[in-house]
Amino acid sequence: MLSVENSQEALQIIEHSFQNQKDIKIYPQGTSMFPLLLEKRDSVILSPVKNQTFRKGDLLLYQRENGLLVLHRLCFIKKDGLYFTGDNQTEIEGPLTEKQVIGVVTEINRKQHTFSTRNIIYVLYSRFWLLLRPIRPQIAKIAKKLVPGIDKL
Repeated sequence: MLSVENSQEALQIIEHSFQNQKDIKIYPQGTSMFPLLLEKRDSVILSPVKNQTFRKGDLLLYQRENGLLVLHRLCFIKKDGLYFTGDNQTEIEGPLTEKQVIGVVTEINRKQHTFSTRNIIYVLYSRFWLLLRPIRPQIAKIAKKLVPGIDKL
């Protein structure tokens, strides 16, 4: 889900950056993280995973078994693995292993503004949005009626 030809190429770029102790800016593609992230508008700063404990609500880049890279929110953790969902989705994907996680989003960039994923407002937003997961389709229907063109974003 990066602005490169394929996931393998993107993974090599990310790993090279992390080996050089550098974070990397990526431009998410698709609509799975809408309304938080919008393609061609937003970018994120991805940092390597360093023996950290993942927390519910973290935005993590992981690799599916088919090789595809995905940037989604950690929904919950169970003994059998990690479970993820996109902000624009109701389905939960998992279990995935910690070894599949490549990096963690530490900052979000939008229209000349940068905010930390540890900012209390962002943390509250992410927790609240996870709570709304079961009723997101209804929220989307209402939003489409109230905001013309929102479904084209």
